[in-house]
Amino acid sequence: MLQVIYGANQFAIDEALAALVARSQVEPEYYDGEELAASALPELAAAPTLFASERLIIIRRASHNPELWQAIGTLAATMPSNQAATASTNDTNHIVLVEGTLDKRTKTYKVLKAHAQMQEFAPLSDRQTSAASTWLQDWAQQQGIQLDAAAASELVHRIGVDQLRLSQELRRLAPLGTITRQLVHRHTPANPQANVFRLLHLAVHGETISVLRQLAAVRQLADPYQTFGLLAAQVFQLAALTVSDAPPATVARDIAASEYAVRQLAQLQVDRPRLTRIVAIMAQADQQLKTTPADPWLVLQAVLVKIATS
Repeated sequence: MLQVIYGANQFAIDEALAALVARSQVEPEYYDGEELAASALPELAAAPTLFASERLIIIRRASHNPELWQAIGTLAATMPSNQAATASTNDTNHIVLVEGTLDKRTKTYKVLKAHAQMQEFAPLSDRQTSAASTWLQDWAQQQGIQLDAAAASELVHRIGVDQLRLSQELRRLAPLGTITRQLVHRHTPANPQANVFRLLHLAVHGETISVLRQLAAVRQLADPYQTFGLLAAQVFQLAALTVSDAPPATVARDIAASEYAVRQLAQLQVDRPRLTRIVAIMAQADQQLKTTPADPWLVLQAVLVKIATS
């Protein structure tokens, strides 16, 4: 049996591989595909010996070795179709290829798709905050960690949809007991997007003093150009919301943005005349940053104060 676990989501790949190994009744054999000779492949694919009735063979990064990758394609072509392989229970050699992102245009990939079991793990996108929150609750339950739905949503809001970072933060918080939204607020720092939303929220509501305090805190943690870029992205999303009659979920889908973030921006309730002023302020600041040696933090401060007083 030939199986391929691949994709850009390394955390999900590691989880899937760990589950596969846990289900196996034999000790896995690990090989580095970059160093494995193509000539060794027939022996690995051969029937088990008297000393082992079954084998679980895990090969990482085989696609980085052109000769081996070609040999794998040749081997796969001799196997039944993937439907037949899935139905078979007689395979005693289980070869698992563990890869990152694969070039789907290659001949070997096309042969594997037809003859192997393929599992692709893509990272969650920024638009999939609900899916990330649901996944986090399920994963916490599997780990025996008490996490309520509101806390899961707050963690995704503060950290993002990266499953590895979410799992690491959950493990860090687990010794504190049941993880609630209040506990997340106390112990998990907000991500840059959340900090910038807070700045925009305060500015739109005219809270100049609070804006300056928040900006002083952000300066200790962030890069000014990244902060301006995030602010510009949120103003763009705010503009899309303001000029559209569609609900936030539809706008988020249309502009490929996080639905959670767009819903947060919708609460600002900016009208079109004020939006026009905010966009003009951002455009002027963008030009200033690109054409003058002005201190970027002072430019950001001026932008936020102008928005607060516009």
